[in-house]
Amino acid sequence: KSTKAKSISFDGSSPMIKKHQLKELERALCYGINAGFLLNFRTSETTYYVKLEDLKTFISSTDKKSINVKEVKEIGIEIPTQKLKVNYRYDLSVFVK
Repeated sequence: KSTKAKSISFDGSSPMIKKHQLKELERALCYGINAGFLLNFRTSETTYYVKLEDLKTFISSTDKKSINVKEVKEIGIEIPTQKLKVNYRYDLSVFVK
């Protein structure tokens, strides 16, 4: 997920992370897949990987409808990002370790 905003919504009228996405990623866990989200905040040019379990724990423990950069930084793994002309290049070696 990529956004110019400072937070990513998971509840409300038009969430960025939809309930069916969480449900299908949870199903993928049964097959041994490392399920989660790559969250790219374009204004700060930072990208984080957040495991599905950690995101679900955050969602269940809060009354908020979104997660901001600071909270993502606490529960996620920062992925080194290089901005190209149009797209981004991610160094996934950090993610794989």
